[in-house]
Amino acid sequence: MHEVKLSIHKIFVFVTTLCLTTVFANAANVHGGERVHEPEKLSNQAHFNSHNQHNAVYDHDAFLGADEARKFEHLSPEESRKRLGKIVDKIDTNRDGFVSEAELLEEIKHHQNRYAYKDADRLWKAQNTNKDSVLTWAEYNETAYGGQTEEQLLKIETQDFKKKLRRDRHRWAMADQDRDRNLSYEEFAAFLHPEAFIHMQDVVAEETLEDMDDDKDGFVSLEEHIDDLWAREGPNAPEPEWVPREREYFMVSRDRDGDGKLNAGELREWIFPSNHDPAEAEMKHLLYEADKNKVDGKLTKTEIVDKFDLFAGSQATDFGDAIKAHDEF
Repeated sequence: MHEVKLSIHKIFVFVTTLCLTTVFANAANVHGGERVHEPEKLSNQAHFNSHNQHNAVYDHDAFLGADEARKFEHLSPEESRKRLGKIVDKIDTNRDGFVSEAELLEEIKHHQNRYAYKDADRLWKAQNTNKDSVLTWAEYNETAYGGQTEEQLLKIETQDFKKKLRRDRHRWAMADQDRDRNLSYEEFAAFLHPEAFIHMQDVVAEETLEDMDDDKDGFVSLEEHIDDLWAREGPNAPEPEWVPREREYFMVSRDRDGDGKLNAGELREWIFPSNHDPAEAEMKHLLYEADKNKVDGKLTKTEIVDKFDLFAGSQATDFGDAIKAHDEF
């Protein structure tokens, strides 16, 4: 009888451990599990080549998104103009006949954040079980934490699990801009990918600092920074050539107050430089190149279509054997 009770106890412990492991795995996988480090790039292409010549493919990716830009590469100039005109009609959200700076910037940022919205769309469909306009914590909890109560979750002793739960709660609160304790689709996207939303940048900086701060003093020291970038093979392993340069850059550029360590503000400036927004820089570049009068800061449909090779495709496209894109706008 004693052996039977012992066996039942072992089974109970095994099942409980398995459940908690599964819940933790779900929680880690809901929005990636990897540390957020920087916003998405506008393009995987370099904006300028080694001779400092402008790369038009970068502009196409930024304006259309990489997938759509590749389709335009196989179109004739006439077809490019036609399809580009339809896109312009969609970008002109207030229907005034112009594409303003704000509308152009919004389009570029939309493509910059395409992964965030794609991921949000996938998980929204899976987690918003009653298919209404908001996601409740209970609905999220069901998928991420197995539907356990807050009291049950807090009893789990795993430090990584507690860290994950604390971060999720903090992210949820910061993403909930209307303070109704639920998340709209847009708020849910911000919760999943805070790096894509300005009002979530402090969250990214705080989480990054916590992950890099090995001694938990609230700062990132120079060596913590190097250790985060370089996985040492041993205490006497030779340093790669880039390490001394990174140390110098840390002291000269990243550590702005010169105290030998990074605080949350300096870390945020590193991840999200305030003096350079790639999306805004690209918007101004496209506007300058296409705006004929250089006065009103707006683009007409004609101005964009006339410069179609700047926004999509190429004047030199060999379309004799081109494969036409099958999607319709």
